[in-house]
Amino acid sequence: GVSGTPHLGDPALLEVVLSAKEHREDRARAIRLLGLDETRPTCVLAASGHSPRETLRLITDELAAPTVRSAVIGNATAVVCQGSFDMRELSDRLERLIVEQFPAVVSTGTASGPWIGIGSVGNAFSASTSWHEAVRALRFASSTGFGRRVVAYERLSAAEVMRRWPQF
Repeated sequence: GVSGTPHLGDPALLEVVLSAKEHREDRARAIRLLGLDETRPTCVLAASGHSPRETLRLITDELAAPTVRSAVIGNATAVVCQGSFDMRELSDRLERLIVEQFPAVVSTGTASGPWIGIGSVGNAFSASTSWHEAVRALRFASSTGFGRRVVAYERLSAAEVMRRWPQF
């Protein structure tokens, strides 16, 4: 396929790439079949709370990543991106964009629109780690107390520690 256009990849293949349980050979095969490059920097985003297709468009417009594969897994949309990018900068850009396009309803304090978690960058074989990080970051983003719509996992450490040991 043409790698410039985002497409909802074969969900079964993407699940193999994102699973920590699959054998390396099976993941290598799925990576190839999806047209991903084993050696390129790879990062996974998890998104929820909005139309998967619109959320995907929002993310890919900002990313300018050459290769994007996506599938709905469980109650989140997994977005696998390959390219070189600064996750912190990306999370700030997406945050601004979502807040502009989906303002919170002041009367109720509830926000509409997508929440996004961003995993760390590795290679295609570490996509499962990035996916689990993205899902954890997404939980923070969608918990109303955190105050951000987009959370990069690498920014979480202090917040996660405080949540795990509330006495501090």
